[in-house]
Amino acid sequence: MSNIITNKHHWEKRGSRTFYYKGVEYYTITPIPFYIKRRSTLLNLVKPYFNKPDIRHVCDFGCGDGWYLNYFSNLLENNIKWTGVDISSSMIERAAKINHDCNCRFICSGEGIDTENNFDLIYSFAVLAHIIDNDKLEKILESVSKHLNSSGRYVIFEQVAPYNYKGNNFNRRTIQEYIKLGDSAGLKTEKIILLSFTAHRFFERYIAKFWYKHISEGVNECDRRLNANRSFIFRLMSSFF
Repeated sequence: MSNIITNKHHWEKRGSRTFYYKGVEYYTITPIPFYIKRRSTLLNLVKPYFNKPDIRHVCDFGCGDGWYLNYFSNLLENNIKWTGVDISSSMIERAAKINHDCNCRFICSGEGIDTENNFDLIYSFAVLAHIIDNDKLEKILESVSKHLNSSGRYVIFEQVAPYNYKGNNFNRRTIQEYIKLGDSAGLKTEKIILLSFTAHRFFERYIAKFWYKHISEGVNECDRRLNANRSFIFRLMSSFF
């Protein structure tokens, strides 16, 4: 339970700390030019899963501020039902504000998908790494499996590593760990796509870490990363790499 409380507290605070880039509000601590480029690549990869005639009920598990819900609901026909699930009430509040025009309901939950509905499509983008405990993650994946229709799919996007390592609020797993956890939860892996941004990985490992430690101001790692994203020079270096 302590991990759940810690994560909830972390995301409640994250939802209240933002910055603006090109007129858009963000809360990510990932270098923002890379974040936007990676997101664009991700959207192109997952769009085919949404453009199917049998997709009628979609769940964004770990919806955060609701950006993806807003994007896909505007992209697709209006008769699709949308559900957003997140551990943070402040994130849910933000998501509800930007999705007030679509057929969308929101659930605040740290225990997986807690609803009577089943879904044709469930997706999680950069969510599972923040569920640190493997037993907890397996239970959450079981709730995903339970709420998928017989022909439903679960699409995830996560940063992976060649070996497992943990930080204060993340657990960077290997591809095989995710496959094993999915199998245990009743999910069958259909396809794996590995994206590698080699040059930017060098930037994040060495240059960005130096910046966070010695140049960026803040009382903790999250604040220093957010403040780095406010720096034109930092964003320029991220864009270059």
